[in-house]
Amino acid sequence: MSMDIIHRKAGAGDAGLGKGGGAAAAVWKKIQGKAIIINALLNITVECDCLSGKHPIISPDYGFIGGYHPGEVDAESLKMTGPDIFEKAHPGIPWQRQFSYAREIGFMSPVNKVYASPL
Repeated sequence: MSMDIIHRKAGAGDAGLGKGGGAAAAVWKKIQGKAIIINALLNITVECDCLSGKHPIISPDYGFIGGYHPGEVDAESLKMTGPDIFEKAHPGIPWQRQFSYAREIGFMSPVNKVYASPL
């Protein structure tokens, strides 16, 4: 999952999303309708797999989630994995805030098609 945004230090009222969320929304406005987003829910680790080093796996494989909007694909991925793995891995971090913040800045639309493909 692309939940790495939650690991940033909390800023004023944005639960650590900082200006990155706004920048992502601006880029998305340019490329939406021209991209398909796929989350591979395989070997989910404690930290973002974009970080160097070896990180412990915290969840079994669930397959792939695809759709046309990154926020909606992340939300559907979370439905598949359940929130417990993230709450246990990062207690006290308000990771849920990324979804409400995305709606506040107009990044997430209320309805998008998302497709799940289990292993």
